Amino acid sequence: MRYTNRITGQILAGTLALSVGFGAMTSAFGQSLTWLGTWGSGSLYYAEAQGVSADGTVVVGWGGVYSPHVAFRWTSSTGMQDIGQLVSGRDTEAWGISDDGRVIVGYGLIGGGAYRGFRWENGVFTQFGTFGGSNSWAWDASADGSVIVGFAALNTGFNRAFRWTASEGMVNLGTLPGDIRSVARAVSADGSVVVGWSSGDFGHRAFRWANGVMTNIHNPALYESEAIGVSGDGNVVVGAWGPDLLTPAKPFRWTAEEGMVNLGTLGGDWGEAWDANYDGSIVVGWSEVSPGNWHAFRWTVSGGMEDLNVTYASLLGSGDILSWAAAISPDGRYIVGNGTNGATGDTEAFLLDTWRTGDTNGDGCIDDSDLLAVLFAFGTPGTGLTRHEDINKDGIVDDADLLIVLFNFGQGC
Repeated sequence: MRYTNRITGQILAGTLALSVGFGAMTSAFGQSLTWLGTWGSGSLYYAEAQGVSADGTVVVGWGGVYSPHVAFRWTSSTGMQDIGQLVSGRDTEAWGISDDGRVIVGYGLIGGGAYRGFRWENGVFTQFGTFGGSNSWAWDASADGSVIVGFAALNTGFNRAFRWTASEGMVNLGTLPGDIRSVARAVSADGSVVVGWSSGDFGHRAFRWANGVMTNIHNPALYESEAIGVSGDGNVVVGAWGPDLLTPAKPFRWTAEEGMVNLGTLGGDWGEAWDANYDGSIVVGWSEVSPGNWHAFRWTVSGGMEDLNVTYASLLGSGDILSWAAAISPDGRYIVGNGTNGATGDTEAFLLDTWRTGDTNGDGCIDDSDLLAVLFAFGTPGTGLTRHEDINKDGIVDDADLLIVLFNFGQGC
């Protein structure tokens, strides 16, 4: 790459005259923490983010301490917007999103204490039914939003995990042998793998469903476990395990090769893993650092568990605390959750961008590979799920993106 380095140096020398005017523009991109705000009225305001699109431009969740809870969809241009309700004036919560940001899933109250899962797209709600009972809940969506998973009640009142598609409708996934209820919490990118938990006399046991078969992945070393998230490729399952009633819970990561592995905590007794990136090499969730003091964590294969409040301390203002990481983008770049905004004192949703300015591949180093990525993509449309060459996200890979790489060249290397 020595030849490329010489070219880079020549380009840098030829563009330094633009650096003064361009500096203000580049400072807006790269590693950043964005507080998304709250929803509510009176003296208490609240919001939590539960899902993020693959390119980090759309965040969903819910807010409001008092009823009605409001399901929101956030973008940098629109801010936090109410997506509506199944029944006007009643609680609605968003818990999942497709990778392209078009489809949102969650649940809403419909009256009489009953609630129903929903799929939202382009302002239109599709309400899920039940298996004869009163309630249902949609937890997660596949990458394109064509597969939805959650749970729905039988006429006995016990829940059953379901997998929905437009062609098949809601399919009851059953339970593990001997159990009476189940819940589906997450689905792989292609919709072929579903994870959650099943329970009965044995307590909660994590399952992985694929090819029509529900498999028990629980580690009997501890009494109970719940699968909460799954990697995009479906090979890694994350969640919580622990003694009776998950008191206290510990975060786990499961693979077919290693089984269910305890990820540990940040120092306290409690923790839960909530989501993983596409290949499962990065896991996010929350952990106690001391009794009652929760911090968002990120776990990696190479580095183990880290406190996001420590790793990204330079992004935090006075009094800021990242308490809970709920979701991560497939490439591991964007993390969303909730915490305390020191400036307002409220519990707010947050969006954390973990990549350096000008980094197109997430390796932490702005170098020849990033420069070449932008050059080879030059002039092409920048819109898309993971078009990181469009660094400023203006819809095209152009001079502005090239200059961002050049003016940050060498950082992190």
